[in-house]
Amino acid sequence: MPYKVISLSPAQIGALRDPILVEGLPGVGLVGHMAVEHLIKAYRARPIFQILSTEFQPISMVEDGDLRPQRNELYLLSDASIPRDLILLFGNAQASNPSGQYELAECALELAKGMGCRLVITLGGLKRDSITMAPRIFCTATDPKLLSMALSKGAGILQGRVFGAAGILVGLAELMGISGLCLLAETPGFFGDAIAAKAILTFLSRLLGAELDIEELDAKARGLADALEKMARAGEGAEVV
Repeated sequence: MPYKVISLSPAQIGALRDPILVEGLPGVGLVGHMAVEHLIKAYRARPIFQILSTEFQPISMVEDGDLRPQRNELYLLSDASIPRDLILLFGNAQASNPSGQYELAECALELAKGMGCRLVITLGGLKRDSITMAPRIFCTATDPKLLSMALSKGAGILQGRVFGAAGILVGLAELMGISGLCLLAETPGFFGDAIAAKAILTFLSRLLGAELDIEELDAKARGLADALEKMARAGEGAEVV
């Protein structure tokens, strides 16, 4: 087996409230990664599983002075202000090849399904040539009702292909009897885009019928917007729309 699952939760997980698997692995503009990282910190989500794999690149990452292997982790976010529990898929890497991508996605889905998950939502960035202060959200889904719901909340229909975990998880989920929805926010993709991450969490709030805490991410988005506007005024090549 090319991957190993390590339990990080000494206590029993117990019955969850119709949980949703929400993916936020590194990708275009780090949009999903930043969004899910914010949820983990804002709600002090509890780590429950760690997934290690030989399909990650053979390097370790320095994080706040600690040297850690490349990994994926599942966190449990259970808060009274959110009507459903969230199982957050987070990590510092995606698999380096197609077979590893499919194996890790299947592993995460099996773990989530074992906890009662019937819906997966993947978050990511949609590459654009210019910077926008008001990123639009685009979606695709395996269930027409899910697609219709996302469109009714203001998303556009995604055209083309979805690469990496954001696409594979949704496709495999359908084969495992789990509904899937992919949400992508517009981003230039060449920096950690807090503006797009805020936009995708704001949209997720509407989908969940809950006011997600995005205060710290909002501050990062405002700081990034100020920096980009200064660059544009200085004529340093940033096209802001």
